[in-house]
Amino acid sequence: MSSGYGEFDPKFPGISLHAQSAAAWERISRFSIGSETPDPAAATTSEGFLDAVSSLSVTIHELRHFHDFLISDHGSRLVRARLQVVLNMVEVVQAFRHLDAWRQANVVLTPLSEWCRLEPDERQAEIDGLNWAGADYRPPDLPYFAQDWSPPDRGLAGLHDVSAEMLGRQLQLCGFYQDRVRLLNGKPEGLEEAPYYPQQFAEASAILCQQAEITSAWDAETAQKFTAVLLAPGNRYGMALAHVGALFGGRGGVDAALVAGFLGWCLFGNYESGADAFPIVRFGRLGQVLLERPRDTVPAVTPRTPEEWHRLFARWDDLTDQPSTMDDLVRSVRETELSYAKVCSRVRETARDELYGDFLTGVGQIVRARSHMVERFLADPGGYLSPFAYRLNMDRWTAAPLKITLPADAALTGVDEERWSVHASQRDRTGRLLVTVMGLREPLRGVRHIDPEAAFQVYHLASVAEVLIGPCPPDVSPLDRALAETLLGVPTLPLIR
Repeated sequence: MSSGYGEFDPKFPGISLHAQSAAAWERISRFSIGSETPDPAAATTSEGFLDAVSSLSVTIHELRHFHDFLISDHGSRLVRARLQVVLNMVEVVQAFRHLDAWRQANVVLTPLSEWCRLEPDERQAEIDGLNWAGADYRPPDLPYFAQDWSPPDRGLAGLHDVSAEMLGRQLQLCGFYQDRVRLLNGKPEGLEEAPYYPQQFAEASAILCQQAEITSAWDAETAQKFTAVLLAPGNRYGMALAHVGALFGGRGGVDAALVAGFLGWCLFGNYESGADAFPIVRFGRLGQVLLERPRDTVPAVTPRTPEEWHRLFARWDDLTDQPSTMDDLVRSVRETELSYAKVCSRVRETARDELYGDFLTGVGQIVRARSHMVERFLADPGGYLSPFAYRLNMDRWTAAPLKITLPADAALTGVDEERWSVHASQRDRTGRLLVTVMGLREPLRGVRHIDPEAAFQVYHLASVAEVLIGPCPPDVSPLDRALAETLLGVPTLPLIR
C-alpha cells in the first residue's frame, strides 16, 4: 500500500519514499534519511503535524514492510512467481522479435494477457478504435488462448523453436505465474467481501514500529496523537490495527511487543496450506480463540526469551490447528533456495546466462537476504517482533536499498551522482537534467545483501512484466512503459476496453 510519504512495492526489494514537492524532498533529506528531528509542536495544522512526524518515522515504517516481506512465505512466493514471469517473458519477447509478424508491427497492445484472449473480431474492433482518426497502428498477430492459465508442459529449458504456437504456450506460462501474483496479493476465495485486505495486517505491523520511533524521538503523547489519526473511521491504514486493538481491549495495558507478535504470527503462515495461510484467515481464527479462551491464548507477561516466543507461537499453532509456523519458515527458506538453484541450473544448461545474468543476480541476493532474516528472526523472535527492540537491532537486519520518486513538477536538479544513481530523468529547455526517479548508491543501515543497482534491475523487469503481461495498474508510470518498449523494440498502447 502507498501513502503520500512512502510505499513498499514488492517489485522493488527495498523501500520507496515519495517527494511530492520541493518541501517534501527537503523533509525527506533532512528527517527521513538525515539526522535532524522536526518539531511537531511547531505545526499549526493537523496536516503540518502529520508531515512532521511522518517525515521522521516513514523510513522505519517502510523498513518493517521490507523485513516482514523477506521473512514471510508470502514474500518468497511472490519473488518466485515474478522470477518465472520475467524469465519466460524475456525469452518469448526475444523470440517473437524474429517472427515476420512482429517485424511488420508498429505497436503492441497491452496487457497481453487481455489481448491474447480477444477473438479476431474483438481485436479488430480495438484496432479500429485506435485508427479512427487516420492512424495506422498494426499490432502483431499473437496467439489466442482461452481464460485457462494452466501452465503448459514445456518451460524455459524446453524452448527450441520460434514458432508462433510454441511462443504462445510460453506466453501462456507468463500469464499463469502473473495470475499467481494476483492471487497472492488478493483475498482468499470465499472472503472477497471481507472488510480489509491482507496488506492491512502488514500495515498494522509497520504502524507499531512507527509508534515506537515517534515515542523514542519525542514522547508517548505525540505517538498517541499520531495513532488517533490513523484509527479514525475510514482510514484504511489503521483499520487492521483497530481490529487487533479491539481484540485486546479490556485487557489492560497490553505490551506492543505482544500485539506485534500476534500480527507476526498472522503474517508468517505457509501458503502451501492454501487459504489457511492468508493473514485475514489466521487473524480470524486466532482472534476467535482469543475471544473465547483469552487466558489460554495470551500470556499474562510478554515473552522475554527466544524460547518463550517459540512456545507462544507453538501454542497459537495448536489452538488454531495450524502447522508449526516456525518450522514452516525453515522449510520455506529451503524451498526458496532450491527453487532458485534449479532456475540457475536451467539457465546455465540453456546458455542464457548473459540474457538473465543481472536479473538473476538480484533475485539471488533477495534469496540470500531472506535466509538471513529468517535465521535472525528464529534466533530471537522478540528482538524482531518488539517494535522498540526492532529499531534498536537494525544492524542485525538486511540493509534496504532506497528508491526516491518525484513527480515531474517537483523533479530535482543538481543531483549528487556520487551519492545517487539516476533511473528516470528528462531535460528542460535549457538542457538541465530533471530527475524523477533515483536510488541511493549505498543501502540503508544493516547487513548488506542486496546491491541497490541489482534491486533496480529486479524492479524494472518486474514492472515491465506488469505492463506487458498484466494485470497492468491504471497508474502505470511512463518509465515502466518506456522500459517495456525498450525490451520489445516497438511502442506500446493500453487496450481501450
